[in-house]
Amino acid sequence: MFSDNWDAKTKEILLSYDNLRYRLLPYNYSLAWKVTNEGYTIMRSLAAHLQPHRQISGNDRKADLQDYCGDFLCVSFALYLVYFE
Repeated sequence: MFSDNWDAKTKEILLSYDNLRYRLLPYNYSLAWKVTNEGYTIMRSLAAHLQPHRQISGNDRKADLQDYCGDFLCVSFALYLVYFE
């Protein structure tokens, strides 16, 4: 399944991400249908999603760094600052 370039732990991690990808396919196809037929958006910011429910201040960085994928999946990006010398 995987090449011999990967060790056992890496293969296990890759396989778990492959399984997640295929488990999310029905959800992604449902979102694609809503986008096509209802003008829905697949990704939108948490701040935009929560706007009707509460006021978000300009300093709320946590809401700025999170997105909703559809109605039920909250995505937070892991960002690392890398310095090169």
